Amino acid sequence: MRAPARRGRPAGVGRPARRAQPRQVRACERCTLADKVTAALDDGTDRINPALAPPAEALIAMRDPWKGRMWLRTTHVQDLLTSLAGGRIPLTHQALHQLPNRRTPPACAT
Repeated sequence: MRAPARRGRPAGVGRPARRAQPRQVRACERCTLADKVTAALDDGTDRINPALAPPAEALIAMRDPWKGRMWLRTTHVQDLLTSLAGGRIPLTHQALHQLPNRRTPPACAT
């Protein structure tokens, strides 16, 4: 007669071997957002462009860090922030006003 079937792992398969290195702990949402903001606003010196420090602080302190991370993943947002940080777009109301409005459909743009 056959032995009853066991649930779980097949016969002869034990627990997985222990890892040689301890598991890496995942950063919290706010820390991850801070890393993403710092990378997006880097002016080439591995630091946030000093002129963009106040908006960077506001982004990092936002109520829902996950939403900030999702916003930063948007291609046109990444392009805008890297252009501002690198000085290709001046940080002025006039320069920002001249950018295309991403929420307006092209047919409605004036």
